[in-house]
Amino acid sequence: MARYPVLERPLPPGLVTLQDYAHDIGYSAEAIRVHWRKLPGFPEPVGQVSRPAGLPAPVYEARRLETFRAAHANTWGRRELQRVVTDRDLDERVTLEEFAGQLAGTGVQDVARYREAGGFPGAGEDGRCRLGDLVAFWNTRPILLTGQDPEQRVNLGQAARILGMARKTLSQYRDSAGFPAAGPDGLRRLGDVVDFLNTGRPGKRGPSARDVA
Repeated sequence: MARYPVLERPLPPGLVTLQDYAHDIGYSAEAIRVHWRKLPGFPEPVGQVSRPAGLPAPVYEARRLETFRAAHANTWGRRELQRVVTDRDLDERVTLEEFAGQLAGTGVQDVARYREAGGFPGAGEDGRCRLGDLVAFWNTRPILLTGQDPEQRVNLGQAARILGMARKTLSQYRDSAGFPAAGPDGLRRLGDVVDFLNTGRPGKRGPSARDVA
């Protein structure tokens, strides 16, 4: 007898396997299975689907996975920057001012400057956004290079200082596929380093961000 109800593909809207969910957020399903499931509050499956080889794949409610992720800062990647962790209803609709109020030392102008970045949540006619959408965007927001020349050539230490990162945090990606190679001068184009962190970093679709002045 199946442990959970057996479902058929395509799954109904709102239901996902860990493989599907991991792909959508730029993680590996193995990382979620090994690490996330040890954290408190990880949701129970609501069903399972067969797969060509191996055990059936458990199926989860995407909303419950999203709620779980919002409650744990260490499910958003490894950069040590401010993230949003909340136990509020993610379907609550809030203004940017109310959202900024949850971020220590961050004003609404700091949040609003990301409006032109791809993926920023759209507001309804009342000017409010879904809290869960703001949390997801803020925790994976792109690095914005303002006041810095992306063409400048830098070593990893200089890049880390500009981006507000520890050098060892940046250096850990040096041997990753897609990380910009140093030129004959031993330096890298700053814009290439930022592009990698925003789009090419292993284990994430995009990193948490910092506005670089």
